[in-house]
Amino acid sequence: DRPYICLDYFTPETVRAGNTYNITFYLRNCGTADGAFEYSPEIISGGTIDYIGTAPDTLTVGDTFSVSIQITADDTLKNGDLIRGKLDCTCGDFEFPIPFGIRTIAPVIDVVVMYFEGDYSGNALLWDDTYPAHALIQNTSDATFDGTISFDCAEYGFSGAVDAVLIPGTTSVSLGEFTIPEGTSPVTKPINFHFGSLYQDTFWVSILRGDFFDDAETGDYFSTSGNWRRTTDYSISGIHSYRCADASGNYPNNANDWLVSDTIIIGEDATLSFWMRYEVTTYGSDGLHTNIIALDSGDTLHLDYVGSGGALPLLGFETGWTIWEYDIPLPPQTPIKIAFNFTSDGEDNAPGVFLDDIQVSWKPTVVDTSAGISQQTRKPVSADIEIYPNPFNSTCKIEINSDFDLTGIKIYDIYGRIVNSYNPVGNQRTLLWDVENLPSGLYLIRATTENGTTSRKVILER
Repeated sequence: DRPYICLDYFTPETVRAGNTYNITFYLRNCGTADGAFEYSPEIISGGTIDYIGTAPDTLTVGDTFSVSIQITADDTLKNGDLIRGKLDCTCGDFEFPIPFGIRTIAPVIDVVVMYFEGDYSGNALLWDDTYPAHALIQNTSDATFDGTISFDCAEYGFSGAVDAVLIPGTTSVSLGEFTIPEGTSPVTKPINFHFGSLYQDTFWVSILRGDFFDDAETGDYFSTSGNWRRTTDYSISGIHSYRCADASGNYPNNANDWLVSDTIIIGEDATLSFWMRYEVTTYGSDGLHTNIIALDSGDTLHLDYVGSGGALPLLGFETGWTIWEYDIPLPPQTPIKIAFNFTSDGEDNAPGVFLDDIQVSWKPTVVDTSAGISQQTRKPVSADIEIYPNPFNSTCKIEINSDFDLTGIKIYDIYGRIVNSYNPVGNQRTLLWDVENLPSGLYLIRATTENGTTSRKVILER
């Protein structure tokens, strides 16, 4: 015959990190003999014992009883960690080491989204602007965080601390104003978060100047030489455009006039686009050269010449507003200038060239965030368009490659008129464009996703 001490259960079974609890253990003498009882509790890891309660001196067969100890859980415990210990029990001449583990409940915190009140380019913030900042913080455990949240983006002097209670679920926390200095290059910067002394997180914010854009309304972004000037004669948007002409309303003979942009520091996969209308002579060498000047190397990249002398791809010597697009074959962070050069020979002249809505776009670099953090605010560029055959004579296949939901496809003629539009169904990414009564010429296919717009040219040859 001998006694046998067994543990039925204990309560509470879970505790929160850093808190103090009275843990009660419910035991029984499951053996077949009585005996004097003593116990000595021990915490092996995860906490400390503050107080040991009393216990019965003697146990008889079948007795049920309880003992209590006061435990403080370590404040470094994470969600799911165990406070490990044992009750070293003695009954009669027999020892009964009874192990136990108390599970810790702790907040599990992620910065899910950051909101910035103000102007954006896509999902990126803009240089030289101030934004009231808010963090949407998710707590996926059953434990409430009640403490101080500190945050900093040291490079831009954005830092502070707020007291917050984060109950299970999501909570929006206001962080104050985030001021971004002047700059041009697309960058991503981390905002570091600390939740008390236990948890930390990082959220990446994309910042860029915004796609370079000049609608000729102010004339702030281009310098002119010769006969280039702002005019109200024609425009695609607003009331102004850029024009190369003298007081007679025509460009002069022997022109060599320049329209040159301010410095632009481009990002990845940069493209130049603008709207143009022109009227030039049917012979000679009057026309517009489109150039990119790479300032770091001093090289000038000649993208195109549009003018008389067999260089009129739109098959005419006069046209209304048309959109033109060019890839800029230079790496990210290259400082460039756009340089339009209008030249003419010594013979007849005409009204010339009008330019409007000049834009340089690029794809910002995608940067992975730290573990457990949602994606950064800036997303990849919207889509890539593949068209084949190109040129085509009756039907072409259009494929849209994008990680984002496709919201629409529009097809424009050289005058900017919509000739076809499509609303995709479900996950549709491919369509056949079967032209009917359209004339030969250049067309622009523009795909729009939830993250922006991408365009490609296609040529119809009957």
